[in-house]
Amino acid sequence: MNTELWVAVVGGLFSVVVAAVGWVIARQDRSDDRTNISRDLDILNALNPDNPAYTELEKRITQNIAHLVTEQNYKDFARPFYRRYFWFIAVTALLIGTGLLLGEEWEWRETVQVVNVLLILPWIALGASLLWLPLKGIYQLVRYIWLKARLWKLERQHRQMSARHEAARSYMRELLIHAAQRGLPESEVLELAREYPRDNEDEIAFAEQLEADIRAVYEQSPDENQDQAGAVSQS
Repeated sequence: MNTELWVAVVGGLFSVVVAAVGWVIARQDRSDDRTNISRDLDILNALNPDNPAYTELEKRITQNIAHLVTEQNYKDFARPFYRRYFWFIAVTALLIGTGLLLGEEWEWRETVQVVNVLLILPWIALGASLLWLPLKGIYQLVRYIWLKARLWKLERQHRQMSARHEAARSYMRELLIHAAQRGLPESEVLELAREYPRDNEDEIAFAEQLEADIRAVYEQSPDENQDQAGAVSQS
């Protein structure tokens, strides 16, 4: 082989080795982080909770665990891309190496040619998957933004409906209290109040409070009711 061919082969192998070494270093760093957290937990368990260092070490452990979890979530998200990227670099290096070997006249040339042809299909598949993952990420981002906008719209509608519902409840309460003050029989007013739905705890609490307010009106003296009815009529 000539010098240029050797340089190309060594360059391809170097790309593969660099990717593999990077993966090993990242894995070792995560292992070291877990070891440090475990050691800090052992120290924390040995400390007296009243010791000022206990609180500081506890905060540090909490921060390190949060950082480790965040980093692990990122690694889990990016792992499919890096796995495909590593294999794409490896297959690319092999394609370049076998392609350069085809320029040499030697006894293994036909075998190298077969290997070179067989590598083309996985190289195309890996390249397409590398393009698909970013496109998938963009789609997920757009979908997330759309869902957030939809959620904001639904929350806004919910707030508007809640405000209208609260206004309707207040108006109903005023009407029933006014009816009780004007002398409508207590049984009829309570019957109207009991028609209010009781599908959840909030509605049950409102209905019970409404009935209590109505009974409180009837428990007052007739003079007080007349005074309140007159004040309502004048208003």
